[in-house]
Parts: sequence; structure tokens; C-alpha cells
Amino acid sequence: MKKAIILFLLVALSLKSYALYVEISLMTCNTLRDNIASSKKYLIDSLKVSGDIGGSDIKFLRDMSGAKSKIFNLKDNASLGECDPTDGQLKFLDLSDANIVDEHTYLETMYVYYTGLSPKRRTISERMFMFCSSLQKIILPNNITRIEHYAFAKCENLQELILPETIEYIHYSSFDYCLSLSTLNIPDNCKDSYFDFYNCHSLKSIYLGKSFNLEETGYYNCASLEMIYVSEENSNFISVDGVLYTKDKSKIVSYPRGRDDNTYYVIDNVKTIGNSAFRNNKKLKNLHLPSSITNIGYYSFECSSFSEIWLSATTPPSITSSSFNIVKDAKDFRDSCILFVPRGSYNSYWLAGGWGDFIHITEFDGADAISQCSKPQITLENGKLHFTSDTNGARFFYSIYDEDIVTNKESSGIVSLSASYIISVYAVSDGFTRSQPSYATLFWLDGIIENANKVKNVRSLGRAILLTSSNGTITLSGLNEDEEVALYSLNGQLLNKAKSHDNRVSFFMNTNERILICKINDKCFKFVLK
Repeated sequence: MKKAIILFLLVALSLKSYALYVEISLMTCNTLRDNIASSKKYLIDSLKVSGDIGGSDIKFLRDMSGAKSKIFNLKDNASLGECDPTDGQLKFLDLSDANIVDEHTYLETMYVYYTGLSPKRRTISERMFMFCSSLQKIILPNNITRIEHYAFAKCENLQELILPETIEYIHYSSFDYCLSLSTLNIPDNCKDSYFDFYNCHSLKSIYLGKSFNLEETGYYNCASLEMIYVSEENSNFISVDGVLYTKDKSKIVSYPRGRDDNTYYVIDNVKTIGNSAFRNNKKLKNLHLPSSITNIGYYSFECSSFSEIWLSATTPPSITSSSFNIVKDAKDFRDSCILFVPRGSYNSYWLAGGWGDFIHITEFDGADAISQCSKPQITLENGKLHFTSDTNGARFFYSIYDEDIVTNKESSGIVSLSASYIISVYAVSDGFTRSQPSYATLFWLDGIIENANKVKNVRSLGRAILLTSSNGTITLSGLNEDEEVALYSLNGQLLNKAKSHDNRVSFFMNTNERILICKINDKCFKFVLK
């Protein structure tokens, strides 16, 4: 009986180099080496393996991916150690249809005594792909639930890792020294996993799924991190222009240290600067904290390089002994940073622990501070978006994305499309700092479908309705004059009703409902209050 079905494509690039894509479906685990000749395994750069795979198969894949299956010079079982390389060229590995079974050793670790590591079912086990230096992209098996420690550590060329929705737990050290990893999507089922991201210098964006619930994660180790995205269904966190806050916006959790902004205003009503929120940040120079701030967390400003910190609170916020922690041989930024405090509060800050260590403390009136550009308003008029600001000469920078755009999202075979766009915009003006962002959702109604050569085409997206919400007020624009608009709860209860005037209508909503239904004449759509 055949042990495998093999499909391969060989393309000659030159007499000495080849690009080889191979698909192998194993009928029996631990037979991968029987289906790839030893003289060919170092020529393959793209491979898909399906069926049951065991420890011997993982060991063969490590060989193909640039790493032998023995780690030595371990100081302890928690250290990285060293690994001899192979001539493996495997760059792309697709294990989406593979099933890892618990058979045979895939890795030897030499520390005091010999230890052999074997795979666990539905698990990317300890150090499984560690030191696999040629790998650039991996698609993990669709039934994996756990990723254990150092699973991908020292995969220095790994750029993309596709995780299945079944993942529930990821060990904090899984991605240590993944120097090339550029983006990471944490699946919806993964919740209480701490990520250290140690030396993930190329990581630019992170997406947190709906169940993720840990505040303290090593975002501060990501020198290039620009954006932290969060599922709208996450009840713990929210992303405000790529900056991570708790859902109730009472705490800033993490400001990505790779952002190019020179100045940042923490949003109004925030009470707490979270642990490590601005840790290791070298780019941000001017930080403005609202009067609501009362607490500064552990390591919040460790190894930062602020030139100015503006505090609007007349009472110094409480700090910990490590809020301004100085690591060995590092310079204390408080020696040169100017601490601006409200008029009449100098003595309080001069005496307060931590704050009193600023050499330069200066009082200011409201007019003395560099003003922040006013937050933009977004409206829809005659089918066009309009941005306005109370700040003269404001220029606007906007982003529009379709909330239906996802990657590697598991589906039962049916996907419901929302036909809506998410809009964000901020304003800048000469002599002002960047504004807080504004958000809106654009809904399309009455789309017109036409048949062309038996293919249905969207000839017109139809009417556009813009929805914004702020401080409990919901505004819809782009309406016809005297058009009736009603808001309902999910259970069908009428919450409010009104007719439009000047092509818009506003409702003040005193409700705990977050998901509402809007009815405009005979058309309905559902939206989420943020």
C-alpha cells in the first residue's frame, strides 16, 4: 500500500538553483522521510504536508528548515542554547491539513542529562521549530489548541505565522527572537496568554481577538510596533487609533513604541497609566496627561526619552517605586525633561515622590500649553464625506476600511457581509498638536444589482448613511429631508424615533444597550455603540 501521495512542481532557475513546491499527503505518520529523497530535501523551498505527522516527521521538517534536532550548551532548561544549522532551504510550510500525533522524539536537549522531546496531540510543543532559520511563513494545523514555550524562538527569518481559530493558549516565550515577524493575529479563542515578544524587532501590528483578557504583555519589547488592533467583540480592550486602552477607557494599557508621533494626548477621562504603558519609548517626546489621571503604574516610563510632560491634575498622581525605573547605565530623562504642572501646584509636585526628582518643573496656565487641534467632526453631504474642525487651517488625515476584510478566518461555509465602512480621521494644524481621532461608520442602503452576461454586478452601492456617536448622542447624516428614523433594541423594543432636519437626525440615548437596530423607512441595519 502506498504510504503517501506526492504532487510536485520543479522549476529550473539555473543549473545550480531550483524553486521546488511539494504537496505530500501522508497515509501513515513518521513516513515523510520515506517520500522525499535525501538528495532533494534541501532543494525544496515550499511544502504542504497533510495527514498524521509524528516526531520523526517534525525532525525531518527541522532538517529541511535549517536546524538540526539537537540543542546544546543549555545553561538551564529555560535558556535558548545553541543549534547546528543544516543546508535546508524550506521557506513556506503549510500544515493546515496536518494532524500532530504523540509519537517519537523530534528534538534532543543536552543539559546535565539527555532529554528527548516528543510531540503532543493538537499542540505545537516545546521548541518544536526553534532555530528553523530558513522558514519565512508557516500555516499551523487547523486543530491546534496550544503553543508551548520557545516553539518558534530563534526563527530569525519568520515573517508570517497563520494561527487557527482553535488556539486557546500561547506560551509567553513562543516568539522570542523572531526578528522578522511583521504581524501577528491572536485568534478569538485565545484569552489568558502573556506574550513577551522578546527581540521581535520587526513586529509592526498585533490583532487581539475577542477573548483576549491580559493587560500586562510585552508590547514594550517591540521596537517597530505601530498599531494594536482589537476585535470589536472584545469586552476587555479597545483600540483608539492603534493605542490600546481598557474597554471603559479608564486606563491606557500600551502606547506602541514604533509610532512616529512626536506628541501624544492621552484621551480624556483616563484615570490610570498602565504598567509599562510607555516603557522603552524613544520616539515620543511630548506627553499630555488629562486632569483625570490619578495613578501611574509599574515601569510606565522606564527607559523613555520625554522632553516634556504636561500634567493637568493639580494633585500629583500616585506612582510606584518603579514608575520611573532607571536600568543600569541608562540616563534618567527627568534630568532634562520639563515637567509642566498647573498654576499653583508647583510645591505639591516639587515635594511628591518621583515627581520631585524632575530638575525642571514649570507652572503653566491653560493658555501656556501648546494647544491640541480640535477633534474633527465627520458628516455626509450629497454623497461626499466632509471633515471639519474648530481649529483654523486644520488638515485632515483619514483611513477607511471595510469591516468585512479578514484573513484566515474560519467559516462554516456562510459569511454575512455588512456592506459598511469604518472611517477614522484626525486633524493637524500649524502651531497645534495632532487631534484626538474621530470615528464614524458608513452604511450602504438600496444597492442596485444588474445582470451582465449572466454575471451579477453591483452597478451602484446606493445611498450612503453616516453614523457617529459621542457622549451618548447618536447622529445620522446623509438623510433625505423629513425622513423618519427609528432606533430599536435587539429584542425589538422601540427606543427612539424622529424625523430628519437638514439631512440629519440626532438622538440622545440613555441606554445600556450596545447593539442597536436602526430603521430608515423600510430599510434596517445593525450597529455597535463604541
